[in-house]
Amino acid sequence: METTGMRIGFDAKRAFFNQRGLGNYSRNTILGLSTFFPENKYLLFSPKPCRQSFLFQPPAHCCVTGPSGMLCRKFPSLWRSLSMGTSVRKYHLNLFHGLSNELPLDIRSAETLSVVTIHDLIQCRYPQMYHWDERLTYNFKYRRSAENADMVIATSQQTREDLIRFWKIPENKIRVVYQGCSPDFEISPPESLKQEIIAKYALPEHFLLSVGAIETRKNLLLVLQALAFGKIEIPLVICGVKTDYYHEILHFATRHKITHQLIYLHSLPNQELTVIYHLAEALVYPSRFEGFGIPVLEGMTSGIPVITSTQSCLPEIGGDACIYVDPDDTEAMIHAIHTVLNNQPERKRMITAGKIRSENFKPEVTTKALMNVYQEIINL
Repeated sequence: METTGMRIGFDAKRAFFNQRGLGNYSRNTILGLSTFFPENKYLLFSPKPCRQSFLFQPPAHCCVTGPSGMLCRKFPSLWRSLSMGTSVRKYHLNLFHGLSNELPLDIRSAETLSVVTIHDLIQCRYPQMYHWDERLTYNFKYRRSAENADMVIATSQQTREDLIRFWKIPENKIRVVYQGCSPDFEISPPESLKQEIIAKYALPEHFLLSVGAIETRKNLLLVLQALAFGKIEIPLVICGVKTDYYHEILHFATRHKITHQLIYLHSLPNQELTVIYHLAEALVYPSRFEGFGIPVLEGMTSGIPVITSTQSCLPEIGGDACIYVDPDDTEAMIHAIHTVLNNQPERKRMITAGKIRSENFKPEVTTKALMNVYQEIINL
């Protein structure tokens, strides 16, 4: 594939300043391209200096640039949303990629080809989960970006279908490119590091793991119901920020006397989260809706069984490696937990199948697929 001399720009704000989700996608994308296509020049556009970030140091083949001029430097967020296209234009790029759902509103003034990754349209499917001003902002900015882009990348077939259904984006303008997770999840941590993390967070010897914000859509209550009604005496380590839904979780746990089984962790560095995955007996992730569902991939890559939901794109990501439960079926969740804890042949099958399945999402695979889209756009 001929890519010599390409100059590709990114909206890299999330890479520098978002710890999970969109930040990981941005970091993994930039690192993958720099690793597997080092012959290209990558420009990272950030509203703040990268030296202010503790999350990400740009790799080789990358240059960081930001707002110029007194007004843009004083209002960097407005620069990113409204006038970054003007800054893009002066670099004469082959392509500009909005990694986190949006492009600057003046992207057409950049006089370069553009692509935007749309991760999900949850605000369209579940508007009740968002404040009215969030819905208005997301739908305006993200839809406008998808309409202005020369090509739209969806991170799953589910997101592709939603782009067509809700925003009427033409089918021939959308490409599905799966995201990957950090290769660190594949590496089994040394015993000394495991013991360090166990001591730091007072982790039990055996536990189930839940990863993701403690919010209604993630459906953590189903797991607690299974523990309580199924009388399953195993701790649950919950890694995620708390929202109002946490109070519902706490109320249920208190009422059913299982608060002693719950361990809450938040704002974990990725280096520690990878260790916790490897320590867990299994991942439970019965989300009602996802645009991709990165914890499912992280669990499979880490070599632990994964229980997830029958809904949205989750079976698309997990394939035959996971146990799928209806997000309202407590009995199914009870049975699934018993299976991953007690059925050793099935447990081993799931771990092996998960490792095989995760090969489809390795950085070299997803990065090559992304570069194929770049080449397709440029050759149109």
